[in-house]
Amino acid sequence: MKTPHTSSANTSQTNVLFQRILDYCTLHKLIKEGDTILIGLSGGPDSILLAHFLAWLQKKMNCTVIAAHLDHGWRQDSHKDMLFTKRIAEALGFPFINKHANKIIGPAKRGSLEEYGRELRRAFFEQVAASHNAQKIALGHHQDDQIETFFIRLLRGAGLHGLASIRPQQGAYIHPLLGITKQEIIAYLDNHQIQYLTDYTNVADTHLRNRIRMNVIPVLKQTDKRFEKNCIRAINNLQHADAFVEKEAQKLLASLSEVYREKRVLALEPFRSLSPFMQKEVLLAWLIDERVAFVPTTGFFDEIIRFLSSTTGGFHELGPSWGIRQQQQHAWIEKPKPE
Repeated sequence: MKTPHTSSANTSQTNVLFQRILDYCTLHKLIKEGDTILIGLSGGPDSILLAHFLAWLQKKMNCTVIAAHLDHGWRQDSHKDMLFTKRIAEALGFPFINKHANKIIGPAKRGSLEEYGRELRRAFFEQVAASHNAQKIALGHHQDDQIETFFIRLLRGAGLHGLASIRPQQGAYIHPLLGITKQEIIAYLDNHQIQYLTDYTNVADTHLRNRIRMNVIPVLKQTDKRFEKNCIRAINNLQHADAFVEKEAQKLLASLSEVYREKRVLALEPFRSLSPFMQKEVLLAWLIDERVAFVPTTGFFDEIIRFLSSTTGGFHELGPSWGIRQQQQHAWIEKPKPE
């Protein structure tokens, strides 16, 4: 790895960029003094910049940073990525944990390879975070990712929650780089001669995200130079609206249900009188409250609403370890009984 420049100009750039990221973290309350933070270190430019920022932050806020790398094994030379990230972690003074994907106890394979890889990484990060008492899991998503995610979900017909894109914090996951662009990340690393890995799949037009990045975004930038700024503003507005709806859905859930024998029991008659939009929002609040594993697609919620709209009752399995029981105008979540 090349030695970073130490000129006053580069020091100034570090201070300015890292302070901007810190300001973003402070605004959204992402990190507090003494946190243990797990960083997903892939070796790409985004995670490398995030690693350098966290090394800088570690001294300011007395944080502990742990680096984790998952080797999917999808390329013959993927072990080289692991060795590279290990060198980075050691140079920055981070403990380093790595594992091969075939040793991960994670979700069953479904959807695209990209989606499956994402689920495997999440399973790995959450296992490592739990074993090291890490309060936060930091990922390197940036402003460009935010915009691309919005258009991916728009094309897939997402609702308000999906169009709100990537939040600064989602559960234990934090995204400190959402306030800066990919161009700023690359410029910083190149100016400091900091090495990073380049993923050749980022230019393959087989992936929807890449097609949006290479074909859609450039045209929108040419159409209006304010595109990026205004798109981020629109996403922020959607996030504020989604946060408001989420709070209202939680209030509705509380008014439509009660806890009985450690189960939240939903009264179906008033639930059925809600608008389809609020039915889905209440269901989302309910499932999050019950801490069950699910993928929040339109089809998934439509399936639940059809079941709850029926007066037949019974049990409807929705995952390998849970389902919904409907009985006498009430419904609750339970694990399926063994046959």
